[in-house]
Amino acid sequence: MTSDQTTEQRILEAAKAVFFEKGLNGARMQEIADKAGINKALVHYYFRSKDKLFSAIFEEVSSRVFGRFIAIFRSQDTLEHKIRTFCSAYIDEGISSPYLLSFLFNEINRNPRVIFQQLKGKTNPFMLLRDELTAEIEKGSIRAVNPVNLLLNILSLCAFPIIAKPLLLNAFHIGEQGYLDLMAERKKEVADIIIQYINK
Repeated sequence: MTSDQTTEQRILEAAKAVFFEKGLNGARMQEIADKAGINKALVHYYFRSKDKLFSAIFEEVSSRVFGRFIAIFRSQDTLEHKIRTFCSAYIDEGISSPYLLSFLFNEINRNPRVIFQQLKGKTNPFMLLRDELTAEIEKGSIRAVNPVNLLLNILSLCAFPIIAKPLLLNAFHIGEQGYLDLMAERKKEVADIIIQYINK
């Protein structure tokens, strides 16, 4: 890695941590520079503005996460296997990047125009699953359910324990390892609920 690449990567990692914790509006270039261990002028040299830095972070995160989900839904696996794999991948993403879901939800609520502009032209993995569910319903292989409601059920069942981690840790006194064990069980639990719901 060149010196330029190393510096740019340090800025991106620092910005990701600050944006995830404080959002676009709450983040400050000085704080990002401090976290990266460089001066603010250097951050501006590489990314010009906070908005451009935010765009770079959002592009990296959405490409990685959406790319993983798109690969699942475009595979030749059965619908059941896709649902199981997606639940597992979604929860894994939440555990590895605990601020990611809160960041995305907060930014969509605070800056919908900015976020949907960032997503413009990208393949929407959730629409891929919606289309497959619709096709399976039309074939009669699963129950006639509202695909959008089903997607909401999957996302809600996977996302809530990630967003509510502090509540779970304190309400149930399970500790960090207990939480990880619970989330491992959750992957199967959510998939089982969804599959049982759509099976005839």
